[in-house]
Amino acid sequence: MTGLVLHSAATASAQTSADTEAELWGVIKDSKDTRFFTYYLLLFPDGAHAGLAEERRSALEREDAVAAAKAAHSNIVELRARHILVRDEAEAEEIIEELKGGADFAKLARSRSIDTTSGEAGGDLGWFSRNTMVQEFADAAFAMKPGEFSKVPVKTQFGYHVILVEEARYLQE
Repeated sequence: MTGLVLHSAATASAQTSADTEAELWGVIKDSKDTRFFTYYLLLFPDGAHAGLAEERRSALEREDAVAAAKAAHSNIVELRARHILVRDEAEAEEIIEELKGGADFAKLARSRSIDTTSGEAGGDLGWFSRNTMVQEFADAAFAMKPGEFSKVPVKTQFGYHVILVEEARYLQE
């Protein structure tokens, strides 16, 4: 509806194109709707505010993408994961490279993890919720999809983790 109003104002105006452009920009400049900036760029591709309109549209599209990604993961209640804990970042990076080459996660956990309890179980942590892990670990794990392993080491107060998310439990909708 607002787009129609803006279009009518822009096309029906007896003002000069520059005045119409300035008027339209004044209406949309603080908008949170990417459609307005797209519309502005269609009407005035070389307009005085074209660069700003493109920047604003891109920024809003990025915000929308981040919000969609968060929403897609917001109904995850618990994860089942494995980890390999090591003392230094370089060793964690070596392990990640081995995993990229097809190495078995559980075997690497048994042979290289300094967490002897989970290491003996192939790094298996069982099921856990976000609030049962330290924040850095939880943030990394809950951002991953089942079947993914961390592509960069996750640093916590315990050392450097390589995480493999195996399963996720979701809220019933």
